[in-house]
Amino acid sequence: MHLEKKVQHNSFLKAQGVTLRFVEETDADLIVRIRTDNKLGQHISSTSNEIEDQVKWIKEYKKREKAGTEYYFIFEDSEQNDWGTVRLYNFSGKKFTIGSWICLPNNKDNIAIKAWLLCVQYGFEILNFDSLLFDIRKKNTAVLLYANMYKPQKIDEDELNYYFELEKAAFYINREKVIHLLKIQM
Repeated sequence: MHLEKKVQHNSFLKAQGVTLRFVEETDADLIVRIRTDNKLGQHISSTSNEIEDQVKWIKEYKKREKAGTEYYFIFEDSEQNDWGTVRLYNFSGKKFTIGSWICLPNNKDNIAIKAWLLCVQYGFEILNFDSLLFDIRKKNTAVLLYANMYKPQKIDEDELNYYFELEKAAFYINREKVIHLLKIQM
C-alpha cells in the first residue's frame, strides 16, 4: 500500500478496513471516554475527564495541525465506527514521534494495528521522515511485544518507560514480516 505524496487539510487516509481522519472538536467525548477509562488509559498520560478541557485542547491542536507540526487522528472501521486515536508529533529534523495510540476493546480485523501502520507510513512516506521515536510504559507488555517485532533500538529508559527509535528501513523490512505473522490484510 502506498500513500498519496501530499498532505491535505482534512484529508483521509485509508487502508484495508481502516480510515484515519483528523480529530475534530466533536471527537472530544470519545477521546475523554477512552483516555480516562481505567483499563484503556492505564499505560498513557493522564487526561482531564472534562469534555470542555478536551475541546480546548483540540482547538489548540488544530492550530498545530494547520501549521503542519502535529497530526492527531481518529481511526474508524469501514462502517465509519470510531475505534481509537493515534498521533504524530515532536517533528524534529528527520525524526517524528508516534503516540496517543489507544483503542476501544472488542475491535475487529486488527484495526488498531492497521491504524498504527498507516500512521507510521504517513510519517515516512508523506511527511518524509527517516526515523520514528516512541515510548512505551514498561508494564504495557502487549504493546512492548508488538513494537519489538519491528526491532527498534532502545535508546533510553526511566522508571516508567522504555524509549525507542525505529529507522525507516527497519520498519519496512519488518513490516511485511509482522503483517504476515499477524495475518493482517493491508
